[in-house]
Amino acid sequence: MKYLEGEKQSLRENLKNYFPEFQSAFSFLFDYRADKKFLQDNFKQNRIGGYTFGFSGRDYHQHIWDSLESIKDKYFKDATAKTVCDTAPVLDRDLAYRCGLGWFGKNSMLINRHVGSYVMIGHILLDKKYQIEIAPFETDHCGQCTRCIDACPTDAIDPISRTVESTKCVPYFTIEKFKDDSIPPGNYQKMDEIFGCDICQEVCPWNDRSFRYVETKNYDLSNDQQKIKKMFLEKPNDELKYELEGISKKQFKRDWKNTSFERTGRDGLIKNLKWKNKKN
Repeated sequence: MKYLEGEKQSLRENLKNYFPEFQSAFSFLFDYRADKKFLQDNFKQNRIGGYTFGFSGRDYHQHIWDSLESIKDKYFKDATAKTVCDTAPVLDRDLAYRCGLGWFGKNSMLINRHVGSYVMIGHILLDKKYQIEIAPFETDHCGQCTRCIDACPTDAIDPISRTVESTKCVPYFTIEKFKDDSIPPGNYQKMDEIFGCDICQEVCPWNDRSFRYVETKNYDLSNDQQKIKKMFLEKPNDELKYELEGISKKQFKRDWKNTSFERTGRDGLIKNLKWKNKKN
């Protein structure tokens, strides 16, 4: 993807290219399983990625930054530190793997044997060394399972390299490509997804296993989650597209500020929806 190229690519080669004083890193997983389970239990259509509903409906970047800043201020007052999530030129999965937080699944995602893959990753980079016990690398627990590969409707997962081909990946089409002339991958118009995609995670046995320990009986929706539910989960595609076309780009940005939907904007969502009525 373009935003990974150029200067950011060279910065990712070594943490000291980004943070010259770097000596230690602490990695954290931010769990949104309860939010995803609520979606699965109440809405059978796979319309939005679970993370968009997670963290009270806020943009997960802001949630992670706020949480990491609180941890940094409480525990690392004596160090110079940087708090980072996936917008920084840091190899998030690799650093989390080196901290013993999981292994790379066949769908390329970090999987933790306790919480699965419905997590976001954040780090605190520090200019001091700490005498701590380093966790061993996690064993690959995917075995012979190919559920994620078999379930991907656009054949985006390469089983050999365990990478995802972005041009075939539904989240890339629905989130990263904003232009109206974008051509969707393979079977997109037959799918329910309008923002992101969780199919390869939904079929993962490790996520099924982790859901056994998640209770959503007393799940309360925040104001942002109520808005997301009403706008994106309860409206038919035609009605949603009509409503989006009736508001300005600026109004959409104001309405969805500090949520994940701000990234794609009004036109990006209309672009995603326009393919839903097309026939092969």
